[in-house]
Amino acid sequence: MYWTDPECRFVRTNQFADPQELVSDYVRRTNDGQFVSRWEGVQGHPGPEWIAWLESVVMCPGRLLLQPTPPQVAPVIIVARYSVGAARVSEDRATVQVQYQELGKLELGRFIAGRGQSHFDMVMRKTPWGWRINDPATPQRISVDAALSGVHLSTATQQQLEEARRAAR
Repeated sequence: MYWTDPECRFVRTNQFADPQELVSDYVRRTNDGQFVSRWEGVQGHPGPEWIAWLESVVMCPGRLLLQPTPPQVAPVIIVARYSVGAARVSEDRATVQVQYQELGKLELGRFIAGRGQSHFDMVMRKTPWGWRINDPATPQRISVDAALSGVHLSTATQQQLEEARRAAR
């Protein structure tokens, strides 16, 4: 079991009794860029609370790569919108499909346009402390606003993101 494996560093905190609520909150937080924004050393920034929340909703926080080594930012997909489907639940497992309207991706600080639709099935497991995400979606999918406010980008890349947002409306 994950919660007995010391390498997983499972957090024994009650969180979500409903798997769909868990996915909705996780997707909202990733869309907001909470787990890719640069917050180290910024007084009063909620980054440490964001990471503590993430560690409390995944099965094995010890496997997460939470923050890449500065100044790099892990590749992310930029999305215009997302929707969270209904949970398909069995006894101790649940799957929720998340659909995205993608605008492109950020890789090594550059925006690479690539509009399209995608989906991801988020798999959760039931534990004695509520539902947990088995493995979070990677790369993360974040909004244009999150990329512009939380990631250090060149002026040219910022302009490309703004243009992609306008084109998606």
